[in-house]
Amino acid sequence: MSRRYKRAVLAIKAVPAPLMQANATCPTCGRSSSSVLGRIGLRLVFRCSDCHIEFFRHSGQTSTAF
Repeated sequence: MSRRYKRAVLAIKAVPAPLMQANATCPTCGRSSSSVLGRIGLRLVFRCSDCHIEFFRHSGQTSTAF
């Protein structure tokens, strides 16, 4: 019998208002309807509205300072 592990929960911090408009393409389903969920450090965390996964945008696409 396989063992189920609890999902890791990371502390996601708030994002400044101008960055809440950012979108990213989901790496799983390919849709660009992913919205900003928050940030971990300096990386924006997105959540896909279709497949409900959380992911980071690949580095090099934006350069913003917090």
